[in-house]
Amino acid sequence: MADLEARTAKIVVPADASLIERHFSTKGIAPFVAWLDREEGKDLMDAVLADAGLPRSHIASNDRWVSRAWQHRFQRALAARLYKEPELPPHNHALWQLWRKAAWAMLSDDQNTVLMAVLSALLSPGFALEQFPRFMTSYNATLTAAVGSAGAGRRQITFTPTNPEESVDSPTYWNIIGTLERLPTLWGLPDARLEVLESPFFEQSPSRRMVIDVRYEEPTHVRMKALGAVMALAGGLAASGLWWAGTSGLEMVLGATTAAFSAWALLENRWRRAAVASQVDEANQLVTNIRVQDKRYEELLQRSREVHRSLLASQKLSGYLPADLVDEILENPEIETTLGGRRTDAAVLFADLVGFTPRTEQRPPEQVVDELNLYFGYIDPAFERHRGVIDKRMGDGVMAVFVPDKSESEADVRLRAIQCGLDLLRSLAQCNEELLARGGEPMSARVGIAAGPLVQGTMGSPVKFEYTVIGDVVNTAARLEGQARDNHLVVPAAVFDALPDGAVIHGRAVDRRVVKVKGKTLSIEVVELLPA
Repeated sequence: MADLEARTAKIVVPADASLIERHFSTKGIAPFVAWLDREEGKDLMDAVLADAGLPRSHIASNDRWVSRAWQHRFQRALAARLYKEPELPPHNHALWQLWRKAAWAMLSDDQNTVLMAVLSALLSPGFALEQFPRFMTSYNATLTAAVGSAGAGRRQITFTPTNPEESVDSPTYWNIIGTLERLPTLWGLPDARLEVLESPFFEQSPSRRMVIDVRYEEPTHVRMKALGAVMALAGGLAASGLWWAGTSGLEMVLGATTAAFSAWALLENRWRRAAVASQVDEANQLVTNIRVQDKRYEELLQRSREVHRSLLASQKLSGYLPADLVDEILENPEIETTLGGRRTDAAVLFADLVGFTPRTEQRPPEQVVDELNLYFGYIDPAFERHRGVIDKRMGDGVMAVFVPDKSESEADVRLRAIQCGLDLLRSLAQCNEELLARGGEPMSARVGIAAGPLVQGTMGSPVKFEYTVIGDVVNTAARLEGQARDNHLVVPAAVFDALPDGAVIHGRAVDRRVVKVKGKTLSIEVVELLPA
């Protein structure tokens, strides 16, 4: 029981956009994982896939890609959970034989994979091996293959890594071995006999590439049918020649048989040329279809990402997160609801209208909504200009968060928040001009800003959750908003004094004082600003 728990315990690994680079197609990975599901159990494989960092839905899609980095994570997870190996084991370890056995199974079982359908449609093992490098490009972008004829029933195949700094690794080595061994069984023939001529795993003279001599039998059932027809022809010729004047029966039989075999060879050559030409056309069409399918999938995936990016852009989530993490969510949307907390240093702004409750008592609700929408229509662009994320609206109040970009200092983030607050108050003045033109009454607002460490992430429960920030900074900003005078901004003096040298603020400090705020044991020195 303890062993089972150790093998199936879930380890959370952060998702990484580099895990889906175009190195290995899931057309080949998905059948391998399905085979491991049957051999080792789906629960174990779910845990392995979680460790590797991509969801099962990505691997099982048959039309996506994974990277070398994902393969490496997958191998390490399989070694740890299945064999309790903390590091990747040596070349002849049982772990790598899984790749060989999976190749056997996929060529022996009815897997209905695209590759098997293509290969089995070809004329013979020899012809399939000649076409093999072309098919491999749709499955594995880390290797190139070249095939040379070594005589009847023999082919020599060279596999070379596309990256000159890498070598053929153990799982690729054994998967190639298993595929080439079992390939002739697609035509009901015995396994091929392999001799590895070059390999990274030779002790005396290791090589980056892998060179294999493949010996196999060709199908004979079509030949035997043709030979039977030719022998019947030979028999007919011999029988008719027995009474031909001046020629002995034996000479007639030998002559007819020789002629028959010559005719058979000619017919077989013509049949083979026609069949090969037909199979080449068919193989070309199949490869073209595979590539067209991959291209269409890439186009659809790109469109899907653009749509998802647009949705994220319309939500506060995209503003909270750095661009690289947003890209990860686009590749793996499950991250969006499982991020948890991320510690960061940010600034928080609270803005609130003064006397809004009495104002609502004197107006019908439709007018209140209309005036609020007008107000937000003026101030929201200020958040956009200064890259603030509107976290939430609370009636007439608004909370915004300013998170650092990759190359941005803490002081720069604080400066953005203060500039935004002053910009907001100037925008309110413009809003009031329109209100007065409508015959309405002007509005006043207060702004409070605080900055420091907090936690950002998904908060709530599966029933209701949102992406927000939690920390003392949030509470401080809310309390300081209440300390501001009408159309003023209040910020801690420590934040104001730490602004970058030469920072331009479109406002002026009108007061510096010490305030006592609710919920705080210590008083806070603040600076009050008025927009220019």
